[in-house]
This record gives sequence, structure tokens and C-alpha cells, in this order.
Amino acid sequence: MRDLKPITISELRDYLKRFPDDMIVVTEGYREGYERILLPEIIEVKHEPKNMHEYCGEYRAAEDNEPNTINVVAIFRNMRD
Repeated sequence: MRDLKPITISELRDYLKRFPDDMIVVTEGYREGYERILLPEIIEVKHEPKNMHEYCGEYRAAEDNEPNTINVVAIFRNMRD
């Protein structure tokens, strides 16, 4: 089973140090297979842990001036047409 605790930049950095610098990084594809990731960026999100839709995720993009939001580092996957 996967660890469900959110990972921090420090933890991710320490973990990635174990691998060769030229190793390719991928993430799960939309339905199956794997896609390459794009450079991370900081985005503002709202945490909604009770979201019941597995395809929506527990965080959503924040709206302008919305209260109780947080900044996170988002790693996007390559979106192919």
C-alpha cells in the first residue's frame, strides 16, 4: 500500500538523490501506461479531502481571492492529443 502522507520538497529531494542524474521520470497515464512529467511549478489550491470522485483528486485549483488556500508544487504530466 502507498504511503498517503503528503511528501515535502525536502523529502522528495532526499529520495531522488538515490537515483542516477540521467534517469527519466514518468507518472501514471490517464487510463494506463506512463507519461513523462513536465517541470514543476507553484500553484494555489484548495484542499477538499472529502471529494468522492477518484478522477478529480483531493485538491482543486483555487479561485481568485478564495479563503483557506495553500501553495503547492505541482508536477504535470505530458498531455498528448
